[in-house]
Amino acid sequence: KWITAVSREPVHLQSPCRRFVSTSKDGGARIWDMTTRKCVIALTGHTNSVTCVKWGGDGLIYTG
Repeated sequence: KWITAVSREPVHLQSPCRRFVSTSKDGGARIWDMTTRKCVIALTGHTNSVTCVKWGGDGLIYTG
């Protein structure tokens, strides 16, 4: 389904920054590797669409 939000991994966690997280209307969040163009991790568990995402400075991903 549609992508609703995107957030890049903070540079201070890994340099160069190669990953980003996307959320979508299917209720999931996916971490992507930009160099391989593949999904590395799929995070599921939301019961409704996910409309915002923030990759925190401490390595946590916040979704809502």
